[in-house]
Amino acid sequence: MTYGSLTRRASGQLLRAVVTCCALTTGMNGAAEAKAPATPAETRAELLKKLSPAEIMQVGDEAARAGDYERAITVYNQAIEAAPSADLWFRVAWIYARLGKKQIAADAYVMTLQYDPKHARAHEELGLLYLENKNREKAAQHLRLAVEADSGLWRSHNVLGVLADTSGDSGAALAHYQAALAINPESAQVLNNLGYSHYLAGNLDQAEQSYQQALVLEPGNRAARVNMGLLHARRGDYPRAVEVMGAAMDKAKTHNDIGYVALQNGDMEVAERLFREAIRLSPSYYETAHQNLARVIRAQADEARAVAAR
Repeated sequence: MTYGSLTRRASGQLLRAVVTCCALTTGMNGAAEAKAPATPAETRAELLKKLSPAEIMQVGDEAARAGDYERAITVYNQAIEAAPSADLWFRVAWIYARLGKKQIAADAYVMTLQYDPKHARAHEELGLLYLENKNREKAAQHLRLAVEADSGLWRSHNVLGVLADTSGDSGAALAHYQAALAINPESAQVLNNLGYSHYLAGNLDQAEQSYQQALVLEPGNRAARVNMGLLHARRGDYPRAVEVMGAAMDKAKTHNDIGYVALQNGDMEVAERLFREAIRLSPSYYETAHQNLARVIRAQADEARAVAAR
């Protein structure tokens, strides 16, 4: 998926596409006879022509709040034809994103930025769409522009923190998570991400504190429970790790993942036992556990040869 810049001519093309899409969705028939009695929709359209663009946008907002997205799109399109603006294009984009029409939504967000290059929410939403499409570079670019335009966007800070962590920049990650929590201190999602950032940096006590805070806010938060299990495994408390993780995910995967941590810890016998249990529990051939078990057996054989050569 490519979300490129749009010219004013392309704006008209996109608007026609949006109108066509809406017409197909609502079942409009362009071949209706001219002499047929006016439908309620046609009557409403005539009434809208008597309103100002701001009043038309208000009508669209009311339809959107009521969940009548098709009517909202139709009304917003009429307002755009009268007086296009960044706010109108953003509304169109937001609705199409909620309807699952991601490409139309992305193009409409781009149009929003044509009219207002510093529209923070448009940068945020477009950045999140790029992230869904696994374009991390473009995602980061738009999310950075979003927080530059509005530092109060906690979702942008949170995702920028994740992107920084995966790039190995723990300092930037922590700064973004702290900014996100300053805005939304009761987000279990941000607290879990902050905990994982501490985990990656080896700060296990701080990681545990963040996971605990996340679980106080959302006791059923699966990600925080899984990460807490990994933390117990990192500390070598494998039974506790299996108990915590096993309550949140598949038992076979639990044993495999904890076995991998044991392998990293150098606890080869524990790792072997966990991988064998993962294979036993799996209802089908568990290729990953078999591969990990093979790694343990090779490592044990290498260690045995090294001892024999001394």
